[in-house]
Amino acid sequence: MAFKKIVITAPVECALKADQITNGEVLQYWKSEVSEHTYQLHLVMLSEHCQHVLDEVAKRRATYANISAIQHNIDLVIPRPPEEEPEATQEDQGKAKSNSTNRDEIYSNVSTTIDANSKFFTMVVLSAIVAATGLLRDDTAIIIGAMVIAPLLGPNVALALATTLGDKQLMGRSLKLLIQGAIIATVMSVAVGYLSTDNLLDIPAIAARTNLSYSDLVLALASGTAATLAIVTGQSGTLIGVMVAVALMPPLVSAGMLAGSGHFVEAFRAAQLLLANIICVNLAGVLTFQLKGVRPQYAWETSKAKRQTIRATSIWIILLVILSFAIADLPKS
Repeated sequence: MAFKKIVITAPVECALKADQITNGEVLQYWKSEVSEHTYQLHLVMLSEHCQHVLDEVAKRRATYANISAIQHNIDLVIPRPPEEEPEATQEDQGKAKSNSTNRDEIYSNVSTTIDANSKFFTMVVLSAIVAATGLLRDDTAIIIGAMVIAPLLGPNVALALATTLGDKQLMGRSLKLLIQGAIIATVMSVAVGYLSTDNLLDIPAIAARTNLSYSDLVLALASGTAATLAIVTGQSGTLIGVMVAVALMPPLVSAGMLAGSGHFVEAFRAAQLLLANIICVNLAGVLTFQLKGVRPQYAWETSKAKRQTIRATSIWIILLVILSFAIADLPKS
C-alpha cells in the first residue's frame, strides 16, 4: 500500500469536512490554524483515493480562489491499516477503477521530464556521444549506456499523456522538446558520420539498425506499455529496463551517421526504426493511459479529449500500417 498526505489550505468560510471530502476513505486527519482567516486540513490516505480529494479542491476553486492543495509522499504509517477485501458492488468497482490512478500526480511527474533546460539538452548531447561511441566500437555495453540515459523517452510519454487528456499546452511542450532533442542528436551524429573514415555498414551494430522487422514493432509496443505502466503505478524501479527496451537514441544516431557518410538509403532505413519506436511508444502509451482510467477532470474536457485521442490514435495506427507494409517491401541490407 502506498500512502499520501494531502494538505489543503482554505479560507475559514470554506468549511471542509474530512469524511465528506474523502468519501470516508481518510486514515488520519487534523486541522491547524494558519491565520485568522485561513486554516489547513491535513489528510493521510491511500494513494488510490487521492484523486477524488484533488478534484474536490479543484471544484471549490470556482468559489474560493485561495483554496489550494499540496500532496506529499509518506514512507510509513503505524499502525498499518488492515487490508480488507469486502464484496464490492458494481458501483464500487466502477468507483475504484476511476480512483485507481492519480491523474494530477502523473501529470506532475511527466511534466518534470519535459523541462526545456540545460539539463535536458546536456543529457541529449551526452546520450548522442555515448551512442555514437558504442556504435562505432560495436560495443553493446556502451550502446546500452546511451539507452539508459534515454532523454527522449520523457517527451514521448508526455505526448501520449497530452493526447489522452486533450491537453494542447502539454502536447506543444512535449513535441517542441522532442523535435529539439532529435535535431541536436541528428546534427551531432551527421558530423560524426561525415568525419568517420570507417565503412559504417561493416559495423554490425550499425548495420543491424538498418533492418526494421515486425519483432521491432512488437518490442516497441511492449516497451511503450511498460513505460506508461511504470509511470502510472509509480514503479520507478522498472524504468531502467524500459529505457533499454525503448531504445530511441541508437537508431537516431545510426541514421545520422549513415547520412553523414553518404549512405542515404541505409540512413532512411535506420530512421524507419526510430519512427517505428516513436509511433509504438505513443500508441501503446495512449491505450495504456485509457485502460488505466486516466481521464480529464471535467465532463466537457473528457468529450474533447476523447475526440483528440481518436484522431491521434488513428494517425498512429495509419503510420504503423504504412511501416508494416514497408517492412515487407524493402529489401534487407
